[in-house]
Amino acid sequence: MIMQISLYFLFGLLFSLPVIAQSTDREVRLKELDRIVAFPEKYEQQKEERIAVLKAERARTVTEADRFEADAKLVEEYKVYIADSALHYVQEQLYLAQKLGDRRLADKARMMLAEVRIITGMYREAQDLLSVAGSPGLSEDLKGYYYHLYNTLYGAMRDYAIGKDLQQEYERLANLYRDSLLMLYPAGSDTQVLVEAEQLISRGRAQEALAILMPYYATLDPDGREMGYTAYSVADAYRSLGDEGKEKEYLTISALSDLKCGVKEYISLRELAVLLYKEEDVARAYAYMKKAMEDAAFCNARLRTIEVSQVLPIVNEAYRLQTERQRRQMTVSLLSISVLAFFLVLLALYLRRQMRRLAQAKRELGKVNEQLRWLNEELQDVNRQLSDSNRRLQETNDSLAEVNYIKEAYIGRFLDLCSMYIGKLDTYRRSLNKKAMNGQTEELFKELRSTQFVDDELEEFYANFDTAFLRLFPDFVTDFNALLADGEEIVLKPGELLNTELRIFALIRLGITDSNKIAQFLRYSLKTIYNYRTKMRNKARGVRDDFEQEVMRIGTF
Repeated sequence: MIMQISLYFLFGLLFSLPVIAQSTDREVRLKELDRIVAFPEKYEQQKEERIAVLKAERARTVTEADRFEADAKLVEEYKVYIADSALHYVQEQLYLAQKLGDRRLADKARMMLAEVRIITGMYREAQDLLSVAGSPGLSEDLKGYYYHLYNTLYGAMRDYAIGKDLQQEYERLANLYRDSLLMLYPAGSDTQVLVEAEQLISRGRAQEALAILMPYYATLDPDGREMGYTAYSVADAYRSLGDEGKEKEYLTISALSDLKCGVKEYISLRELAVLLYKEEDVARAYAYMKKAMEDAAFCNARLRTIEVSQVLPIVNEAYRLQTERQRRQMTVSLLSISVLAFFLVLLALYLRRQMRRLAQAKRELGKVNEQLRWLNEELQDVNRQLSDSNRRLQETNDSLAEVNYIKEAYIGRFLDLCSMYIGKLDTYRRSLNKKAMNGQTEELFKELRSTQFVDDELEEFYANFDTAFLRLFPDFVTDFNALLADGEEIVLKPGELLNTELRIFALIRLGITDSNKIAQFLRYSLKTIYNYRTKMRNKARGVRDDFEQEVMRIGTF
Protein backbone atom coordinates (compact mmCIF):
# COMPACT_ATOMS: atom_id res chain seq x y z
CA MET A 1 0.00 0.00 0.00
CA ILE A 2 2.81 2.40 0.94
CA MET A 3 4.64 1.48 -2.28
CA GLN A 4 1.52 2.30 -4.34
CA ILE A 5 1.11 5.68 -2.65
CA SER A 6 4.78 6.46 -3.26
CA LEU A 7 4.43 5.56 -6.96
CA TYR A 8 1.32 7.74 -7.32
CA PHE A 9 3.17 10.63 -5.67
CA LEU A 10 6.21 10.14 -7.94
CA PHE A 11 4.09 10.04 -11.11
CA GLY A 12 2.14 13.12 -9.97
CA LEU A 13 5.40 14.97 -9.35
CA LEU A 14 6.79 14.01 -12.75
CA PHE A 15 3.63 15.16 -14.55
CA SER A 16 3.58 18.44 -12.61
CA LEU A 17 7.21 19.32 -13.40
CA PRO A 18 6.48 20.72 -16.93
CA VAL A 19 3.66 22.87 -15.51
CA ILE A 20 5.92 24.21 -12.76
CA ALA A 21 8.74 24.89 -15.24
CA GLN A 22 6.33 26.66 -17.61
CA SER A 23 4.97 28.82 -14.79
CA THR A 24 8.53 29.70 -13.77
CA ASP A 25 9.43 30.69 -17.36
CA ARG A 26 6.39 32.97 -17.54
CA GLU A 27 7.35 34.70 -14.30
CA VAL A 28 10.96 35.12 -15.47
CA ARG A 29 9.73 36.78 -18.67
CA LEU A 30 7.39 39.06 -16.71
CA LYS A 31 10.23 40.12 -14.43
CA GLU A 32 12.41 40.86 -17.46
CA LEU A 33 9.53 42.90 -18.90
CA ASP A 34 9.21 44.73 -15.57
CA ARG A 35 12.86 45.76 -15.79
CA ILE A 36 12.57 46.99 -19.40
CA VAL A 37 9.35 48.92 -18.65
CA ALA A 38 11.05 50.59 -15.67
CA PHE A 39 14.37 51.22 -17.46
CA PRO A 40 13.85 51.31 -21.27
CA GLU A 41 16.81 53.64 -21.92
CA LYS A 42 19.18 50.89 -23.13
CA TYR A 43 16.90 49.79 -26.00
CA GLU A 44 15.82 53.32 -26.86
CA GLN A 45 19.50 54.26 -27.15
CA GLN A 46 20.07 51.29 -29.48
CA LYS A 47 17.15 52.50 -31.61
CA GLU A 48 18.60 56.03 -31.76
CA GLU A 49 22.00 54.61 -32.72
CA ARG A 50 20.45 52.66 -35.64
CA ILE A 51 18.68 55.81 -36.79
CA ALA A 52 21.90 57.82 -36.47
CA VAL A 53 23.70 55.29 -38.72
CA LEU A 54 20.93 55.52 -41.33
CA LYS A 55 21.03 59.32 -41.25
CA ALA A 56 24.79 59.20 -41.79
CA GLU A 57 24.29 56.88 -44.78
CA ARG A 58 21.66 59.26 -46.18
CA ALA A 59 24.07 62.19 -45.86
CA ARG A 60 26.61 60.26 -47.99
CA THR A 61 24.17 59.56 -50.86
CA VAL A 62 24.99 61.08 -54.23
CA THR A 63 21.99 60.40 -56.46
CA GLU A 64 18.36 61.20 -55.75
CA ALA A 65 17.43 57.53 -56.28
CA ASP A 66 19.91 56.52 -53.56
CA ARG A 67 18.47 59.18 -51.26
CA PHE A 68 14.97 57.83 -51.91
CA GLU A 69 16.08 54.37 -50.68
CA ALA A 70 17.88 55.90 -47.68
CA ASP A 71 14.68 57.78 -46.79
CA ALA A 72 12.73 54.50 -47.08
CA LYS A 73 15.00 52.90 -44.47
CA LEU A 74 14.52 55.86 -42.15
CA VAL A 75 10.73 55.71 -42.60
CA GLU A 76 10.83 51.99 -41.72
CA GLU A 77 12.68 52.77 -38.46
CA TYR A 78 10.62 55.83 -37.58
CA LYS A 79 7.06 54.72 -38.44
CA VAL A 80 6.64 52.68 -35.25
CA TYR A 81 8.90 54.98 -33.19
CA ILE A 82 8.17 58.63 -33.99
CA ALA A 83 5.44 58.91 -36.59
CA ASP A 84 6.01 62.63 -37.19
CA SER A 85 9.65 61.98 -38.17
CA ALA A 86 8.52 59.16 -40.47
CA LEU A 87 6.07 61.62 -42.04
CA HIS A 88 8.92 64.05 -42.75
CA TYR A 89 11.04 61.48 -44.57
CA VAL A 90 8.16 59.95 -46.53
CA GLN A 91 7.23 63.43 -47.79
CA GLU A 92 10.87 63.81 -48.86
CA GLN A 93 10.46 60.54 -50.76
CA LEU A 94 7.33 61.77 -52.52
CA TYR A 95 9.12 64.97 -53.52
CA LEU A 96 12.11 63.02 -54.90
CA ALA A 97 9.86 60.58 -56.81
CA GLN A 98 7.95 63.43 -58.45
CA LYS A 99 11.21 65.20 -59.24
CA LEU A 100 12.55 62.01 -60.87
CA GLY A 101 9.26 61.53 -62.72
CA ASP A 102 9.17 57.88 -61.61
CA ARG A 103 5.56 56.61 -61.32
CA ARG A 104 6.58 53.45 -59.40
CA LEU A 105 8.57 55.40 -56.79
CA ALA A 106 5.74 57.93 -56.45
CA ASP A 107 3.20 55.16 -55.83
CA LYS A 108 5.52 53.54 -53.30
CA ALA A 109 5.99 56.87 -51.51
CA ARG A 110 2.23 57.48 -51.43
CA MET A 111 1.66 54.03 -49.93
CA MET A 112 4.36 54.61 -47.30
CA LEU A 113 2.72 57.96 -46.53
CA ALA A 114 -0.64 56.17 -46.26
CA GLU A 115 0.90 53.70 -43.78
CA VAL A 116 2.12 56.58 -41.59
CA ARG A 117 -1.32 58.21 -41.83
CA ILE A 118 -2.92 54.95 -40.64
CA ILE A 119 -0.59 54.88 -37.61
CA THR A 120 -1.46 58.50 -36.73
CA GLY A 121 -5.20 57.78 -37.10
CA MET A 122 -5.75 59.83 -40.29
CA TYR A 123 -7.77 57.13 -42.06
CA ARG A 124 -9.55 59.32 -44.61
CA GLU A 125 -6.26 60.84 -45.81
CA ALA A 126 -4.73 57.33 -46.00
CA GLN A 127 -7.68 56.12 -48.08
CA ASP A 128 -7.27 59.05 -50.48
CA LEU A 129 -3.56 58.32 -50.93
CA LEU A 130 -4.22 54.62 -51.61
CA SER A 131 -6.88 55.54 -54.19
CA VAL A 132 -4.29 57.56 -56.13
CA ALA A 133 -1.56 54.91 -55.79
CA GLY A 134 -3.91 52.11 -56.82
CA SER A 135 -5.02 53.70 -60.06
CA PRO A 136 -4.35 51.69 -63.26
CA GLY A 137 -0.67 51.12 -63.84
CA LEU A 138 0.35 50.07 -60.31
CA SER A 139 3.57 48.08 -60.48
CA GLU A 140 3.18 44.34 -59.83
CA ASP A 141 5.86 44.29 -57.13
CA LEU A 142 3.88 46.90 -55.12
CA LYS A 143 0.52 45.11 -55.17
CA GLY A 144 1.32 43.03 -52.07
CA TYR A 145 2.14 46.20 -50.12
CA TYR A 146 -1.01 47.84 -51.54
CA TYR A 147 -3.30 44.98 -50.43
CA HIS A 148 -1.58 44.84 -47.05
CA LEU A 149 -2.21 48.54 -46.44
CA TYR A 150 -5.91 48.27 -47.32
CA ASN A 151 -6.22 45.25 -45.03
CA THR A 152 -4.54 47.21 -42.23
CA LEU A 153 -6.62 50.34 -42.92
CA TYR A 154 -9.99 48.58 -42.79
CA GLY A 155 -8.89 46.60 -39.75
CA ALA A 156 -8.06 49.85 -37.94
CA MET A 157 -11.31 51.47 -39.09
CA ARG A 158 -13.19 48.40 -37.80
CA ASP A 159 -11.58 48.82 -34.37
CA TYR A 160 -12.35 52.54 -34.35
CA ALA A 161 -15.91 52.30 -35.73
CA ILE A 162 -19.01 52.74 -33.57
CA GLY A 163 -21.89 50.41 -34.38
CA LYS A 164 -21.95 46.73 -35.23
CA ASP A 165 -23.09 47.21 -38.84
CA LEU A 166 -20.19 49.51 -39.66
CA GLN A 167 -17.72 47.19 -37.93
CA GLN A 168 -18.98 44.21 -39.94
CA GLU A 169 -18.67 46.19 -43.20
CA TYR A 170 -15.05 47.13 -42.48
CA GLU A 171 -14.32 43.53 -41.45
CA ARG A 172 -15.75 42.37 -44.81
CA LEU A 173 -13.54 44.80 -46.73
CA ALA A 174 -10.47 43.78 -44.73
CA ASN A 175 -11.21 40.12 -45.54
CA LEU A 176 -11.40 40.93 -49.27
CA TYR A 177 -7.90 42.39 -49.29
CA ARG A 178 -6.67 39.55 -47.09
CA ASP A 179 -7.95 37.10 -49.72
CA SER A 180 -6.12 39.10 -52.40
CA LEU A 181 -2.90 38.82 -50.39
CA LEU A 182 -3.28 35.05 -50.12
CA MET A 183 -3.71 34.78 -53.88
CA LEU A 184 -0.64 36.94 -54.49
CA TYR A 185 1.94 35.23 -52.25
CA PRO A 186 3.11 31.61 -52.76
CA ALA A 187 2.08 28.97 -50.22
CA GLY A 188 4.58 28.59 -47.37
CA SER A 189 6.04 32.09 -47.66
CA ASP A 190 6.34 34.16 -44.49
CA THR A 191 3.66 36.65 -45.51
CA GLN A 192 1.31 33.88 -46.67
CA VAL A 193 1.62 32.06 -43.31
CA LEU A 194 0.85 35.17 -41.25
CA VAL A 195 -2.03 36.33 -43.45
CA GLU A 196 -3.61 32.86 -43.61
CA ALA A 197 -3.33 32.51 -39.82
CA GLU A 198 -5.06 35.88 -39.40
CA GLN A 199 -7.83 34.77 -41.74
CA LEU A 200 -8.32 31.44 -39.94
CA ILE A 201 -8.52 33.20 -36.55
CA SER A 202 -11.11 35.66 -37.87
CA ARG A 203 -13.21 32.69 -39.06
CA GLY A 204 -13.07 30.90 -35.68
CA ARG A 205 -10.52 28.27 -36.75
CA ALA A 206 -7.81 29.17 -34.25
CA GLN A 207 -6.53 25.60 -33.84
CA GLU A 208 -5.75 25.42 -37.59
CA ALA A 209 -4.07 28.83 -37.35
CA LEU A 210 -1.76 27.51 -34.60
CA ALA A 211 -0.92 24.48 -36.73
CA ILE A 212 0.70 26.73 -39.37
CA LEU A 213 1.93 29.49 -37.02
CA MET A 214 3.96 27.41 -34.55
CA PRO A 215 6.40 25.83 -37.08
CA TYR A 216 7.06 29.31 -38.52
CA TYR A 217 7.40 30.77 -34.99
CA ALA A 218 10.07 28.17 -34.14
CA THR A 219 12.30 29.44 -36.98
CA LEU A 220 12.34 33.10 -35.87
CA ASP A 221 15.22 34.99 -34.29
CA PRO A 222 14.15 35.73 -30.67
CA ASP A 223 15.62 39.26 -30.96
CA GLY A 224 14.15 40.00 -34.41
CA ARG A 225 11.25 42.38 -35.14
CA GLU A 226 9.26 39.51 -36.68
CA MET A 227 9.05 37.84 -33.26
CA GLY A 228 6.84 40.67 -31.94
CA TYR A 229 3.97 40.45 -34.41
CA THR A 230 4.22 36.67 -34.84
CA ALA A 231 3.98 36.09 -31.08
CA TYR A 232 1.00 38.46 -31.03
CA SER A 233 -0.73 36.34 -33.72
CA VAL A 234 -0.12 33.22 -31.59
CA ALA A 235 -1.56 35.02 -28.54
CA ASP A 236 -4.58 36.07 -30.65
CA ALA A 237 -5.18 32.42 -31.58
CA TYR A 238 -5.04 31.31 -27.96
CA ARG A 239 -7.41 34.15 -27.03
CA SER A 240 -9.92 32.74 -29.53
CA LEU A 241 -9.52 29.33 -27.86
CA GLY A 242 -10.11 30.83 -24.39
CA ASP A 243 -6.63 29.83 -23.11
CA GLU A 244 -5.67 32.91 -21.06
CA GLY A 245 -2.48 31.29 -19.73
CA LYS A 246 -1.02 30.79 -23.22
CA GLU A 247 -2.37 34.15 -24.37
CA LYS A 248 -0.57 35.84 -21.49
CA GLU A 249 2.65 33.92 -22.25
CA TYR A 250 2.82 34.97 -25.92
CA LEU A 251 1.66 38.54 -25.23
CA THR A 252 4.63 38.79 -22.86
CA ILE A 253 7.00 37.49 -25.55
CA SER A 254 5.52 39.94 -28.08
CA ALA A 255 5.80 42.89 -25.66
CA LEU A 256 9.43 41.99 -24.88
CA SER A 257 10.22 41.94 -28.60
CA ASP A 258 8.48 45.30 -29.17
CA LEU A 259 10.34 47.08 -26.37
CA LYS A 260 13.72 45.52 -27.18
CA CYS A 261 13.35 46.64 -30.82
CA GLY A 262 12.46 50.19 -29.75
CA VAL A 263 8.87 49.96 -31.06
CA LYS A 264 6.48 52.57 -29.65
CA GLU A 265 3.38 51.69 -31.68
CA TYR A 266 2.20 48.31 -30.39
CA ILE A 267 -0.75 46.37 -28.94
CA SER A 268 0.77 43.56 -26.87
CA LEU A 269 1.76 45.47 -23.72
CA ARG A 270 -1.68 47.08 -23.41
CA GLU A 271 -3.55 43.79 -23.84
CA LEU A 272 -1.16 42.08 -21.40
CA ALA A 273 -1.94 44.83 -18.87
CA VAL A 274 -5.67 44.15 -19.25
CA LEU A 275 -5.12 40.43 -18.56
CA LEU A 276 -3.00 41.21 -15.49
CA TYR A 277 -5.69 43.61 -14.24
CA LYS A 278 -8.27 40.81 -14.49
CA GLU A 279 -5.90 38.61 -12.44
CA GLU A 280 -5.75 41.44 -9.82
CA ASP A 281 -2.04 42.05 -10.47
CA VAL A 282 -2.93 45.74 -10.33
CA ALA A 283 0.52 47.25 -9.71
CA ARG A 284 2.06 45.51 -12.72
CA ALA A 285 -1.01 46.26 -14.91
CA TYR A 286 -0.77 49.95 -13.98
CA ALA A 287 2.96 50.11 -14.83
CA TYR A 288 2.40 48.43 -18.22
CA MET A 289 -0.63 50.55 -19.11
CA LYS A 290 1.21 53.75 -18.15
CA LYS A 291 4.16 52.74 -20.34
CA ALA A 292 1.80 51.94 -23.24
CA MET A 293 0.20 55.40 -22.95
CA GLU A 294 3.59 57.14 -22.83
CA ASP A 295 4.84 55.27 -25.90
CA ALA A 296 1.63 55.84 -27.89
CA ALA A 297 1.80 59.57 -27.15
CA PHE A 298 5.54 59.64 -28.00
CA CYS A 299 4.88 57.95 -31.35
CA ASN A 300 1.72 60.00 -31.99
CA ALA A 301 -0.18 56.73 -32.63
CA ARG A 302 -3.72 58.05 -32.12
CA LEU A 303 -5.60 54.73 -32.23
CA ARG A 304 -3.27 53.22 -29.61
CA THR A 305 -3.66 56.36 -27.47
CA ILE A 306 -7.46 56.06 -27.62
CA GLU A 307 -7.32 52.32 -26.84
CA VAL A 308 -5.09 52.88 -23.80
CA SER A 309 -7.08 55.90 -22.57
CA GLN A 310 -10.25 53.79 -22.45
CA VAL A 311 -8.68 51.39 -19.93
CA LEU A 312 -6.00 53.41 -18.13
CA PRO A 313 -8.40 55.36 -15.82
CA ILE A 314 -9.92 52.09 -14.57
CA VAL A 315 -6.52 50.52 -13.89
CA ASN A 316 -5.24 53.79 -12.41
CA GLU A 317 -8.15 53.99 -9.95
CA ALA A 318 -7.73 50.33 -8.94
CA TYR A 319 -4.00 50.92 -8.41
CA ARG A 320 -4.71 54.02 -6.30
CA LEU A 321 -7.24 52.17 -4.14
CA GLN A 322 -4.89 49.20 -3.69
CA THR A 323 -2.00 51.47 -2.69
CA GLU A 324 -4.20 53.36 -0.23
CA ARG A 325 -5.52 50.11 1.24
CA GLN A 326 -2.02 48.72 1.67
CA ARG A 327 -0.89 51.95 3.33
CA ARG A 328 -3.79 51.81 5.78
CA GLN A 329 -3.12 48.15 6.56
CA MET A 330 0.54 48.89 7.21
CA THR A 331 -0.39 51.81 9.48
CA VAL A 332 -2.84 49.67 11.46
CA SER A 333 -0.27 46.90 11.80
CA LEU A 334 2.41 49.26 13.04
CA LEU A 335 0.01 50.88 15.50
CA SER A 336 -1.11 47.48 16.78
CA ILE A 337 2.48 46.34 17.28
CA SER A 338 3.32 49.62 19.03
CA VAL A 339 0.33 49.30 21.37
CA LEU A 340 1.24 45.69 22.11
CA ALA A 341 4.85 46.63 22.88
CA PHE A 342 3.65 49.49 25.09
CA PHE A 343 1.47 47.19 27.18
CA LEU A 344 4.24 44.62 27.49
CA VAL A 345 6.59 47.29 28.84
CA LEU A 346 3.84 48.58 31.13
CA LEU A 347 3.21 45.07 32.43
CA ALA A 348 6.93 44.49 32.99
CA LEU A 349 7.18 47.74 34.97
CA TYR A 350 4.13 46.77 37.02
CA LEU A 351 5.62 43.35 37.84
CA ARG A 352 8.89 44.97 38.84
CA ARG A 353 7.00 47.28 41.18
CA GLN A 354 5.16 44.31 42.70
CA MET A 355 8.44 42.48 43.22
CA ARG A 356 9.81 45.43 45.13
CA ARG A 357 6.72 45.51 47.34
CA LEU A 358 7.05 41.81 48.06
CA ALA A 359 10.71 42.23 48.96
CA GLN A 360 9.81 45.04 51.35
CA ALA A 361 7.07 42.93 52.94
CA LYS A 362 9.52 40.07 53.31
CA ARG A 363 12.03 42.33 55.10
CA GLU A 364 9.35 43.59 57.43
CA LEU A 365 8.23 40.05 58.23
CA GLY A 366 11.82 39.18 59.03
CA LYS A 367 11.93 41.98 61.57
CA VAL A 368 8.71 40.71 63.14
CA ASN A 369 10.23 37.22 63.41
CA GLU A 370 13.25 38.65 65.21
CA GLN A 371 11.02 40.46 67.67
CA LEU A 372 8.98 37.32 68.30
CA ARG A 373 12.09 35.27 69.00
CA TRP A 374 13.31 37.89 71.48
CA LEU A 375 9.90 37.88 73.19
CA ASN A 376 10.02 34.07 73.33
CA GLU A 377 13.29 34.22 75.33
CA GLU A 378 11.95 36.91 77.66
CA LEU A 379 8.48 35.47 78.19
CA GLN A 380 8.85 31.76 78.94
CA ASP A 381 5.39 31.63 80.44
CA VAL A 382 3.80 32.29 77.05
CA ASN A 383 6.00 29.79 75.21
CA ARG A 384 3.05 27.81 73.86
CA GLN A 385 1.35 30.94 72.44
CA LEU A 386 4.58 32.20 70.89
CA SER A 387 5.31 28.76 69.38
CA ASP A 388 1.91 28.82 67.73
CA SER A 389 2.55 32.34 66.48
CA ASN A 390 5.93 31.32 65.09
CA ARG A 391 4.35 28.38 63.29
CA ARG A 392 1.74 30.63 61.71
CA LEU A 393 4.35 33.22 60.75
CA GLN A 394 6.49 30.49 59.19
CA GLU A 395 3.52 29.36 57.12
CA THR A 396 2.94 32.94 56.00
CA ASN A 397 6.62 33.29 55.13
CA ASP A 398 6.44 30.09 53.06
CA SER A 399 3.37 31.43 51.27
CA LEU A 400 5.15 34.68 50.50
CA ALA A 401 8.14 32.76 49.20
CA GLU A 402 5.82 30.82 46.91
CA VAL A 403 4.16 34.04 45.74
CA ASN A 404 7.61 35.54 45.15
CA TYR A 405 8.51 32.54 42.97
CA ILE A 406 5.29 32.99 41.00
CA LYS A 407 6.03 36.70 40.48
CA GLU A 408 9.54 35.93 39.25
CA ALA A 409 8.20 33.31 36.86
CA TYR A 410 5.51 35.76 35.71
CA ILE A 411 7.93 38.57 34.84
CA GLY A 412 10.31 36.02 33.28
CA ARG A 413 7.49 34.74 31.08
CA PHE A 414 6.61 38.22 29.84
CA LEU A 415 10.23 39.25 29.32
CA ASP A 416 10.70 36.08 27.25
CA LEU A 417 7.48 36.95 25.40
CA CYS A 418 8.80 40.46 24.63
CA SER A 419 12.06 38.99 23.32
CA MET A 420 10.20 36.38 21.27
CA TYR A 421 7.90 39.05 19.75
CA ILE A 422 10.89 41.24 18.84
CA GLY A 423 12.51 38.21 17.17
CA LYS A 424 9.32 37.36 15.29
CA LEU A 425 8.89 40.96 14.14
CA ASP A 426 12.50 41.06 12.92
CA THR A 427 12.03 37.73 11.09
CA TYR A 428 8.82 39.04 9.54
CA ARG A 429 10.59 42.27 8.53
CA ARG A 430 13.47 40.30 6.97
CA SER A 431 10.99 38.11 5.08
CA LEU A 432 9.19 41.15 3.64
CA ASN A 433 12.50 42.83 2.82
CA LYS A 434 13.76 39.70 1.05
CA LYS A 435 10.59 39.46 -1.05
CA ALA A 436 10.84 43.14 -1.94
CA MET A 437 14.52 42.81 -2.95
CA ASN A 438 13.75 39.73 -5.05
CA GLY A 439 10.94 41.53 -6.84
CA GLN A 440 8.35 39.11 -5.42
CA THR A 441 5.74 41.85 -5.36
CA GLU A 442 2.81 39.48 -5.62
CA GLU A 443 3.93 37.48 -2.54
CA LEU A 444 4.81 40.74 -0.76
CA PHE A 445 1.32 42.18 -1.35
CA LYS A 446 -0.23 38.91 -0.22
CA GLU A 447 1.77 39.02 3.05
CA LEU A 448 0.88 42.69 3.62
CA ARG A 449 -2.82 42.10 2.98
CA SER A 450 -2.99 39.18 5.47
CA THR A 451 -3.79 39.83 9.17
CA GLN A 452 -3.03 36.21 10.13
CA PHE A 453 0.33 37.11 11.72
CA VAL A 454 -1.20 39.71 14.09
CA ASP A 455 -4.21 37.46 14.89
CA ASP A 456 -2.00 34.47 15.79
CA GLU A 457 0.28 36.58 18.00
CA LEU A 458 -2.71 38.17 19.79
CA GLU A 459 -4.23 34.74 20.48
CA GLU A 460 -0.92 33.50 21.93
CA PHE A 461 -0.48 36.72 23.94
CA TYR A 462 -3.93 36.44 25.54
CA ALA A 463 -3.33 32.77 26.37
CA ASN A 464 -0.05 33.72 28.12
CA PHE A 465 -1.78 36.56 29.95
CA ASP A 466 -4.58 34.27 31.20
CA THR A 467 -2.14 31.60 32.41
CA ALA A 468 0.14 34.08 34.19
CA PHE A 469 -2.75 35.94 35.82
CA LEU A 470 -4.39 32.76 37.17
CA ARG A 471 -1.06 31.71 38.64
CA LEU A 472 -1.10 34.96 40.62
CA PHE A 473 -4.79 34.71 41.51
CA PRO A 474 -5.80 31.03 41.17
CA ASP A 475 -9.21 31.59 42.83
CA PHE A 476 -10.02 34.73 40.84
CA VAL A 477 -12.91 33.20 38.87
CA THR A 478 -14.52 31.72 41.98
CA ASP A 479 -14.03 34.92 44.01
CA PHE A 480 -15.33 37.05 41.15
CA ASN A 481 -18.49 34.94 40.80
CA ALA A 482 -19.01 35.29 44.56
CA LEU A 483 -19.41 39.05 44.01
CA LEU A 484 -22.26 38.50 41.53
CA ALA A 485 -25.95 37.99 42.26
CA ASP A 486 -27.36 34.45 42.24
CA GLY A 487 -27.85 33.14 38.72
CA GLU A 488 -25.53 35.78 37.22
CA GLU A 489 -22.28 33.82 37.66
CA ILE A 490 -19.95 33.52 34.65
CA VAL A 491 -19.61 29.97 33.30
CA LEU A 492 -16.50 29.38 31.17
CA LYS A 493 -16.50 27.17 28.08
CA PRO A 494 -14.44 23.94 28.08
CA GLY A 495 -10.74 24.75 27.74
CA GLU A 496 -11.30 28.46 28.42
CA LEU A 497 -9.20 30.08 31.20
CA LEU A 498 -10.74 33.56 31.05
CA ASN A 499 -13.34 35.13 28.77
CA THR A 500 -13.67 38.77 27.73
CA GLU A 501 -15.58 39.89 30.87
CA LEU A 502 -13.13 38.18 33.21
CA ARG A 503 -10.14 39.53 31.26
CA ILE A 504 -11.45 43.12 31.61
CA PHE A 505 -11.76 42.76 35.39
CA ALA A 506 -8.43 40.92 35.57
CA LEU A 507 -6.83 44.08 34.13
CA ILE A 508 -8.77 46.16 36.69
CA ARG A 509 -7.44 43.84 39.45
CA LEU A 510 -3.91 44.56 38.13
CA GLY A 511 -4.61 48.30 38.50
CA ILE A 512 -5.43 49.15 34.87
CA THR A 513 -8.79 50.92 35.33
CA ASP A 514 -8.73 53.32 32.36
CA SER A 515 -11.29 52.07 29.80
CA ASN A 516 -9.21 53.51 26.94
CA LYS A 517 -6.18 51.42 27.94
CA ILE A 518 -8.33 48.32 28.47
CA ALA A 519 -9.90 48.83 25.02
CA GLN A 520 -6.45 49.15 23.41
CA PHE A 521 -5.15 46.08 25.26
CA LEU A 522 -8.10 43.85 24.27
CA ARG A 523 -8.58 45.47 20.78
CA TYR A 524 -12.21 46.40 21.47
CA SER A 525 -13.95 49.76 21.06
CA LEU A 526 -14.22 52.06 24.06
CA LYS A 527 -18.02 51.74 23.93
CA THR A 528 -17.78 47.93 24.12
CA ILE A 529 -15.54 48.07 27.24
CA TYR A 530 -17.89 50.58 28.86
CA ASN A 531 -20.90 48.34 28.16
CA TYR A 532 -19.16 45.28 29.66
CA ARG A 533 -18.24 47.18 32.84
CA THR A 534 -21.75 48.59 33.22
CA LYS A 535 -23.35 45.17 32.62
CA MET A 536 -21.21 43.49 35.31
CA ARG A 537 -21.87 46.28 37.86
CA ASN A 538 -25.59 45.77 37.28
CA LYS A 539 -25.12 42.06 38.19
CA ALA A 540 -23.34 42.82 41.50
CA ARG A 541 -24.56 41.07 44.65
CA GLY A 542 -23.92 44.13 46.83
CA VAL A 543 -23.78 47.87 46.21
CA ARG A 544 -23.26 48.41 42.50
CA ASP A 545 -20.90 51.39 42.88
CA ASP A 546 -18.59 49.36 45.18
CA PHE A 547 -18.32 46.41 42.78
CA GLU A 548 -14.99 47.31 41.18
CA GLN A 549 -13.47 48.12 44.60
CA GLU A 550 -14.47 44.63 45.75
CA VAL A 551 -12.79 43.19 42.65
CA MET A 552 -9.59 45.06 43.57
CA ARG A 553 -9.56 43.24 46.92
CA ILE A 554 -9.68 39.73 45.41
CA GLY A 555 -6.59 37.73 46.43
CA THR A 556 -5.31 40.24 49.00
CA PHE A 557 -3.52 38.96 52.12
